[in-house]
Amino acid sequence: RAFREPPKEIQWDFTLKALKKPARVEVEGVSPQEFFRRYVPFDFNGKVGIINYPSEGFVEEKLYAHEASLKMVGGASQSSLHLKYDDIVDVVITSLKNGSPVYFSCDVGEKLDKKRETLDLRNYDFSLLFPKAPEMTKKERIETGESNSTHSMTLVGVHLVDKKPVRWCVLNSWGGKTGKDGRITMTHE
Repeated sequence: RAFREPPKEIQWDFTLKALKKPARVEVEGVSPQEFFRRYVPFDFNGKVGIINYPSEGFVEEKLYAHEASLKMVGGASQSSLHLKYDDIVDVVITSLKNGSPVYFSCDVGEKLDKKRETLDLRNYDFSLLFPKAPEMTKKERIETGESNSTHSMTLVGVHLVDKKPVRWCVLNSWGGKTGKDGRITMTHE
């Protein structure tokens, strides 16, 4: 138990603005599981986590359980299928074309420019302040702790040029005040 006992009932009210005449909806006295069944239109069946983790001992096309991902006592650890990066990109594009957004996590850190609403490797030129460090591979960044998964978001769109991704539309979890209605642009780099 990290903070407190989970609620036995949920009370929630919201406004459906998509209707011609916005309607206010109130939900009271429903258990968290019942709330999920009624109001979260997502089927977890048939979904799998995929990763590209180029580190010693990780074999492509093998399923790995992440003990560090265990979120609650007695819960199941998260499992992910280790794939080639390009294969993951193809899976994500196919999912988006089929109308299914994709949850992902990445290293946001110093690459996010909140004012320009972009996530891009070229947002800032740190070489003006610090000597240029040698380029590292993804494997080297992971193994030295230079790069970590720091934030989770949702891919909701992709811009393709000659069938290759150039940039992604990302729905951030920070709310509508960040980006354009909560969306930012992420370059494929």
